[in-house]
Amino acid sequence: MKKLSILLIIIPLLSCAPGSRTGETLGTLTGIVAGAIIGYQVGGDDTARTIGAGVGMLVGGFMGSQLGRMYDKLNAEEQRVHESTISSTIETSKIGEGNQWYNKETGRSGRVIITKEEGYCREYQQTIVIGGKEQQGYGTACRQPDGSWKIQN
Repeated sequence: MKKLSILLIIIPLLSCAPGSRTGETLGTLTGIVAGAIIGYQVGGDDTARTIGAGVGMLVGGFMGSQLGRMYDKLNAEEQRVHESTISSTIETSKIGEGNQWYNKETGRSGRVIITKEEGYCREYQQTIVIGGKEQQGYGTACRQPDGSWKIQN
């Protein structure tokens, strides 16, 4: 637990370093937290849960950093369009449906597909393609009492 606490203190400080990339940092942090939670739930006894959380942190952190790194490579307009695509997909698409975008100047693209709906929440898969390399990420958004959507992770 002590090592986990130290990691959770050090990693956010790294995001303050000169030249840091926000998407990569946020992706790593989100991946670490999600991976630890999933890994912990997979384990049986306390030892297995601790090992599962540790492995989950490593795998989740790596996967999150990769998607975040890809997001950082998008220019400001592509980031805005991708965020807009997420919003419109969450608002209007049915399970298995989604929206996509393509920048003909850079060849970069993205798509978002609704994968699950539970109560007031919707899970989605997002894909970003840069230089022919595809990275996928997953998220959940929940409708708020005022009708807006809030991305949970």
